[in-house]
Amino acid sequence: MHNIKFVFIALTLFTIIFQGCGNDTSSTKTYPTAIAESASIVSTDPNATMAPSEQALKVVANEIGNILKTHIVELNEKEATTFTKETNYCDVSGEKNLENSGNIEKIVSTTNYKLCRNEKSIQDGNIEISYALNNSDGKFPKILELRVQKNYTFNKMVLKKDVFIKSNDITYNEDGSVKSMNLDIGGDVEYNYQTLTLKNLEQTINF
Repeated sequence: MHNIKFVFIALTLFTIIFQGCGNDTSSTKTYPTAIAESASIVSTDPNATMAPSEQALKVVANEIGNILKTHIVELNEKEATTFTKETNYCDVSGEKNLENSGNIEKIVSTTNYKLCRNEKSIQDGNIEISYALNNSDGKFPKILELRVQKNYTFNKMVLKKDVFIKSNDITYNEDGSVKSMNLDIGGDVEYNYQTLTLKNLEQTINF
């Protein structure tokens, strides 16, 4: 009888000790997570991966929206679209090589930026933008697709090679300024020294 009691007490203590070890909340080890499999953040530590907050995703989407808006405004301000190769010096410094193809209704613009600086931005890298459902002047597109052919820097953001961004619903105010756009973003984006891997991240941006 004494042996049975001893075994019972020993098993009880062992169970309590084992459960206590499993509930250690002081551990700092982290594991990969994701938000609806849409995004993750990889910091400078290759072993540290975590899901970004909704606020972080919103900030990144807004920045990307502003990049697309800049290109749309540039297209809309041109007197006319020329389907030739152009080499232009940027306002402050650098160079921009541009080639348009397609037609007025769907313009495909391939641009190579070489440390192109103006008053509002610095751009570097290669991108291809497709503007579709344009008006009769080749302006005010309702659909836009951007592909990164070589890492593309726009101020503090870097869109890595093969990033793909699509917007199917670009709307405008009465004065012609961009009102809103929806975004579908896929690929690696670097912002604030962190790399976000986005998998079909969908956001609607209002300006």
